[in-house]
Amino acid sequence: MEFYVIPPLANLELMHEGDRYFCLAQLYAQSEEYQKFFLNLPDTAWVTLDNGAGDHDLVNEDTLFEVMKELKPNEVIPPDVIGNHKRTITNAQSFYERMVEEGMDDIEVFFCPQGDTQQHWLECYKWALEEDWIDTIGMSKIAIPWAFLQADKDEAIMEARHNCFNILKVNHLLKKPLHFLGMGDPREFKYYMDCVEGRAWVRSSDSCNTVWSAMNGLDWQYGQFERIPTPKDYFQRELPHHPIPEVMAADNIEYLRDSVAEDIPK
Repeated sequence: MEFYVIPPLANLELMHEGDRYFCLAQLYAQSEEYQKFFLNLPDTAWVTLDNGAGDHDLVNEDTLFEVMKELKPNEVIPPDVIGNHKRTITNAQSFYERMVEEGMDDIEVFFCPQGDTQQHWLECYKWALEEDWIDTIGMSKIAIPWAFLQADKDEAIMEARHNCFNILKVNHLLKKPLHFLGMGDPREFKYYMDCVEGRAWVRSSDSCNTVWSAMNGLDWQYGQFERIPTPKDYFQRELPHHPIPEVMAADNIEYLRDSVAEDIPK
């Protein structure tokens, strides 16, 4: 399993500590510094273009296409609607049709199922499995806790996604690569790596939590897993240039890298 590091704008160099690069369309449209960072990445870098829904800052379709044309990411997340499986499916269909019309269907599609109930979320997920133009499925830290455990406000993310993963595994629904959007507890991912199905289908995860925890004095190497809600101005903050938080950020990234390694003895 690979992962993405998502730092504040002042610390974009920390993205290089991850395996892939996660580009937030709303930041790309607002920040020249952010644009330059992504446009100067090597051709070998894998870039995922996010639509902003998970940050409650969804960009419109035109903006997403403008960014796609300039950035040329490896994959894009069509606009999903939190809690609404029908609109999410409709949006994805029309978005892909436009990709084809504009000759951009060489970019892979990363689909994030939604639903206000477990049944609706599963319907949305199963629909994505049947569409051959959808390459990867996103496991939301917002939709899944609500649909499976009626939890909100970033609560029970790990527990809900473990529950969801188990249901998918038992019902033989692990058929496309999965990406876990954000995190609640960094201990979540070892659970997937400890089973054959997890190592086969759990592709990646992104989060700002490696850095945000360090900014709050939490070092995962020492079992400090308290989750502090990410503030709305996170991207405008800065990791202090001081050895202690810098070491904690490095420790947290190393902890995550070790926990998702696929060669862990079983």
